[in-house]
Amino acid sequence: LIRAFDRLSGYNPHPIRIYRILTIMFRGEKQQGFTLIEMMVALAIAMIVIALSTPISNFFRQNRVTTQVHEFVTSLSLARGAAIAHGNPASLCISDGETPPGCVALADPSKTWEDGWLVFSDVNGNCNFDDGTDEILTHHSSLGDGFSLRINNNECIQYDANGIAGNTSGTLTMCDSSKKDTFKRGIEISRTGRVRIVDTNTPDAVLTACPK
Repeated sequence: LIRAFDRLSGYNPHPIRIYRILTIMFRGEKQQGFTLIEMMVALAIAMIVIALSTPISNFFRQNRVTTQVHEFVTSLSLARGAAIAHGNPASLCISDGETPPGCVALADPSKTWEDGWLVFSDVNGNCNFDDGTDEILTHHSSLGDGFSLRINNNECIQYDANGIAGNTSGTLTMCDSSKKDTFKRGIEISRTGRVRIVDTNTPDAVLTACPK
């Protein structure tokens, strides 16, 4: 922009002076001692920055959601693979946040999936980590940053020795701090154990509302 105005006017605004103008503009201070060309260049730069700020913010927000979704999908894949490999059930439960970690009691509303989860070999298939018989495969801490991860009436996801999810199948809905549908994602777990990532534009996807 500075070079363009230089060609048109024969005057080359100094970059440091342009920076000073931008600083004054964004602080709301009184502007004085600057040329019209410098003011025009600064205004053009400010308009570009403002125009790009929302798309850039949305890009990073969407990347954060995608990263969190893939973290959970990776845990699902780990559980399913372990169940098939070891020939006994493997489960995911909501973490109780303790050290060492365990599962929250089923039907306990005090914790939700965004508080973290536990992936473990579930030898007796009771959807609860039993120290001494079960093995922790991985533990994921709280998502934080205003994220939510919810599924209706399902505090446990379990795969049997054949990798079948059965009655623990369903769709988890992930929302970021904005709670906007634009960034909402769903993690569908079929009864056969397969996983599909969906959004609000995916045909036949059933996503729950983001918590307020």
